[in-house]
Amino acid sequence: MKDHESSVPSLAPISAGRGSVPASYVHLGVEPPAPEGMSAASLLQMQLGILRKRFWYLLALGATGFGIGFALYLPQAPQYMAATTIELQPVAETFLGTTDPLAGSFSAANLNAQTQISILRSGSLMTAALERMERESAITAPPPPGRFSSLRRRFGFVPLEPAEASREAIHTAASTMNPRIIPGTRIILISASSTIPEVAANLVNAVAAEYVYQNQQYRSSAVQRTSQWLVGQLEETKFKLEQAEQKLQEFVRKSGNVFVMSEDTLANSRLRQLHAELTTAQTDRINKENRYTFAKGKSAETLPPDISVSVVQQLSSLDGLRRQMADLTTTLMPGHYKVQRLQAQIDAAEQALARERDNIMERLKNDYEAALRRERTLSAEYARQASTVTGQADVAAEYGTLKREVDILRQSFNGLLQQQTQFSLASAIPVSSVRVIDAARPNATQISPSLFKELVRGGALGLLLGYGCAFLHEHLYRRRLERRFASPGNAGRLLNVPELGVIPTKNLGFSAQRPFFRIRRRKGTLSLTSAAPETPREPLHIWGDKTSIVAESFRLTLTSLTRTAPGNAAPRVVLVTSPSPGEGKTTVAANLGVAMAEVNRKTLVIDMDLRRPSVHSVFGLTPEKDWTSIVLGDEAITGEAVERFLHGTRFEGLSVLAARAASASAIHAIFNSPRLDALLAVLRQRFSMVLLDSPPVLQFPEARLAGRLSDGAVMVIRSRQTERDAALVALRRLAEDAIPLLGTILNDWDPKVGGGLSHHYGNDYYSRYYEYQTAAESTGREAD
Repeated sequence: MKDHESSVPSLAPISAGRGSVPASYVHLGVEPPAPEGMSAASLLQMQLGILRKRFWYLLALGATGFGIGFALYLPQAPQYMAATTIELQPVAETFLGTTDPLAGSFSAANLNAQTQISILRSGSLMTAALERMERESAITAPPPPGRFSSLRRRFGFVPLEPAEASREAIHTAASTMNPRIIPGTRIILISASSTIPEVAANLVNAVAAEYVYQNQQYRSSAVQRTSQWLVGQLEETKFKLEQAEQKLQEFVRKSGNVFVMSEDTLANSRLRQLHAELTTAQTDRINKENRYTFAKGKSAETLPPDISVSVVQQLSSLDGLRRQMADLTTTLMPGHYKVQRLQAQIDAAEQALARERDNIMERLKNDYEAALRRERTLSAEYARQASTVTGQADVAAEYGTLKREVDILRQSFNGLLQQQTQFSLASAIPVSSVRVIDAARPNATQISPSLFKELVRGGALGLLLGYGCAFLHEHLYRRRLERRFASPGNAGRLLNVPELGVIPTKNLGFSAQRPFFRIRRRKGTLSLTSAAPETPREPLHIWGDKTSIVAESFRLTLTSLTRTAPGNAAPRVVLVTSPSPGEGKTTVAANLGVAMAEVNRKTLVIDMDLRRPSVHSVFGLTPEKDWTSIVLGDEAITGEAVERFLHGTRFEGLSVLAARAASASAIHAIFNSPRLDALLAVLRQRFSMVLLDSPPVLQFPEARLAGRLSDGAVMVIRSRQTERDAALVALRRLAEDAIPLLGTILNDWDPKVGGGLSHHYGNDYYSRYYEYQTAAESTGREAD
């Protein structure tokens, strides 16, 4: 807003150099804190404030929710629950080679329990249980009286006929029957609820009894069917076994073969013996062939020791002789007799070794040829025996088939005999896998509906809706405030004009006033009608309290209004107006006059709202003399003539020119008369400041006509009431008439709802400030 200070240097408010901060903050000499993110405590405080402000939403919708909860509770018939428990018992005995699933692993037991629950929920079991219940019991007991039973009957929510009530109770019990497994056990809890306790108890007992009966019937029929099947299978198997044995014996007699161990023939046994001998001969031939082949290309020195021990000995002797020869040749000549004798011994040993090698090779060859002849002989014998066995293969195959058939039939017969024995023992003991633990009894304790739950549910829903409506209303309210001037600084930011001051609403009578005029819409037209205000407090009572924050606000506003820049004079004739009625401009003009008179400046307040003059009522005066008569008369306008129309006030230095209500034609004549300009010229000479209280700019032309004769206009904007568009249109009207706009005054600002910085620099700050000041003054007087 520094550009505003340059455009209107003599009238710029104190806050112009500090952004949009209200002038009251600057007056304290404290900079407001920088805006930061709202903390959790501040957010909670804001929400609690909204709930306190919109408490009636919570109260009304909460009460409505309780009513809805009761309305939902009333049509519901009281229901009573009954329950019985049954145990799924495991069968430990082996039955037909299988074990009961409940005696097995946990997964199998759990699967079986779920299967039994599905059976209990089946429609066939429920139908049989209902038929059993009709046969065994007759429901004649009426529903027990409960809370609001008479009210339910009156509204027709409860059947009056006993038969109809019984049918409804049975239907309710059948639809609510619920079996469930108790975790960690083999116990199934069967429960049902009904409008008659006896019906619920009888139904669950009938379901349990029918389930036990069907389970026993199933096992009995299974035992009977199994017994018949076993007897038939035993007789058939025994007959087949006898026939198979007879066929086997006849085959053995007719074949004429001698079977070894009743399984094989002698030819087969001889063939297996020859096969074993042939395998041994082949192994021996292969080993001897390998030894002969290995030794054939080897010298005597390289033959392995296991072939001939004599060769090893001869090699050892030959090695000894060769070492002796080596020793002698080192000292004796080859022609020496010792060397020659030793050489003769070495030659004889080598010849003996060669003969021994030839003998060994001959022996290995003979062994190999003997093994080969044995292998060939056994192979020929095995081939002859194999051909013999092949001729007897068909007979042996038939014998094996008959023998296997006999063995299979005998094994099956023995198994059936064992199963029949076990089954006879198991069927002799009556076994049931289901046992009823606790039979159901009628329970007169109502389980549903719950009045408390319905009321809590409805009340919670109502409070939730109230909470939502409260915040929705607050959101809409704040959205509406965005179109209005709710907080200090909005006028300077939105209208691009200086904000001269902020007048709080505390202790000020106009905060409870109604507007002088109300706009009514009739058939597409706008009309103004008078609105009778409530009896307000005296708007000037603030000047009797030295610590009044409102009085300080007017002093501060006057400081901004009269502040002069170098080379410029303060305004002497100031037009006080507003965009619409009810903005508080008359009260603002009167209090600005009082604030001006406090500094020993002669001040005059002129009531120019001739449609509904009210300045005299603000000061408690009786308008005996009307200043408009000067303008409408022919008397020269001089200081002495004007003096007769002045009304003194209880504030020294402050005078008032009062007026009476005038007609529209008279008003038009007064404000278009050149004598009005002469009157203001005389008053400009006699008073330091003349405040013109004019009607609203948008509804009447007086403000625009009088503003042309003033030094500038001050527009009063009421917090949370003045529309932004209305203020913009009013400013445009003044600009079109070339009327200087000195600034705006935010009136009736509530620090608690104005938002922004009010939490830090509100009324409490001023109160503490003046408490400290008063205490300091008292201390000073006591010291004197």
